[in-house]
Amino acid sequence: TNIAVSSVHPGGVRTNIANSARIAANTEHTAEEIERRLKRINRNLSTTTPDRAAEIIVNGIKKRSPRIIVGPDAQLLSWIQRLFPKRYLAIANAISGGKLKET
Repeated sequence: TNIAVSSVHPGGVRTNIANSARIAANTEHTAEEIERRLKRINRNLSTTTPDRAAEIIVNGIKKRSPRIIVGPDAQLLSWIQRLFPKRYLAIANAISGGKLKET
């Protein structure tokens, strides 16, 4: 068939999307704390430019890759998830300083 499906797994892409995010009123964190965390995430993890992300995605689609991992941080987390499936969330939380939960 002529149909291919690719799943894109982006890491931190240097865009303004996080800066434009709305903060829920019922959050346990102050706006200043959230802003500080977002700046740290953008500085430390958003290393891929939008142009590079687009290039990776387009190349993956052209190659008919089922899984397209965008950025070095996404590559790292992908390997951590594969190597340590039971410890993945704890490791990801330690790296990001976040509070990820299993769904």
